[in-house]
Amino acid sequence: MTALTGTNLVNAHWTEGEELTFLGKYTLAGDIVTADTITWENALPNMNGITVLSAEVFGDPLDSNAKPTATLTLGNEDDADGLVASATIADTLTGYGALVGVESTGTSVILTVGGTLATAATTGDEVFVKVTYGCGDFTQ
Repeated sequence: MTALTGTNLVNAHWTEGEELTFLGKYTLAGDIVTADTITWENALPNMNGITVLSAEVFGDPLDSNAKPTATLTLGNEDDADGLVASATIADTLTGYGALVGVESTGTSVILTVGGTLATAATTGDEVFVKVTYGCGDFTQ
């Protein structure tokens, strides 16, 4: 397992009542393997909480096998799969985890690779995460 660090393309902002989006990118420097994590630190603001509205993972396939067997989870430091519960790479990787639609205070976005990578991504491949959030309590 390797702990990798992503690049924040759009940094965290917080303006009461606004809907904003975080965008992060990671360019692989080598092969990705099971249990690798990619962390985007300070991706989300921790000011009076935020309400996660949606989350998605996109970019080059991290398992390009004809029938991918790898899984991905997307979460934060409080809930590893809170943004995208374990989904096979062949699935649409959009948020349906426990943190979507609730007020959250975690600031990092963490992508974890699981399962078995039949044909792993390699150097130069890119993965992106996008998290849309409301500043404040949007649960009402």
